[in-house]
Amino acid sequence: MKFRHAVSGGDEKIELQMVPMIDIVFQLLIFFVLTFNPSVPEGDFSIEMPLPSSEEKPPEPVPFIHVRLIADSNRNLSRIVVNKSKTFEADDDPYGKLQNHIIDETNKGSADAQKDYREKAEVKIEADFNLKYQYTIRAITAVTAYTNDNDDIIDLLHNIKFVQQKPPPETTKKPEE
Repeated sequence: MKFRHAVSGGDEKIELQMVPMIDIVFQLLIFFVLTFNPSVPEGDFSIEMPLPSSEEKPPEPVPFIHVRLIADSNRNLSRIVVNKSKTFEADDDPYGKLQNHIIDETNKGSADAQKDYREKAEVKIEADFNLKYQYTIRAITAVTAYTNDNDDIIDLLHNIKFVQQKPPPETTKKPEE
């Protein structure tokens, strides 16, 4: 089988066409710029840094309320313990009592003191590892706001932190001998 090759001058150079390449590059660049969708920051971290001063004052302690949600063996709420001193049993409207306790705490003092307390106070929620999620959400709802007799929503505390959960210790069965 014989192949025929057209031989034309022998030294013919191949030149690259730069204009179409530049057009393609700019089209791709414009496409990626127009379709780029940056994600929204996940949290608004409004940090207020103190101004430097010659007289260093110790920072004011942040008031906090520790709320412990204790589960029973069925993963339901057993009781709520507030600041290790008040206990609200699950069968006696614990969320209403928790909310009333928060309302009492936030209504102490003058109007400025109440506003200052609501802005600075933190609620630390510690839920048992096996507690159903719905009980934690109800506790958050109870400490953040309530509805008064005129159906107005009254804000309470919004600085909520969670204590890291620890898994329950595993029960090991002794091997039968």
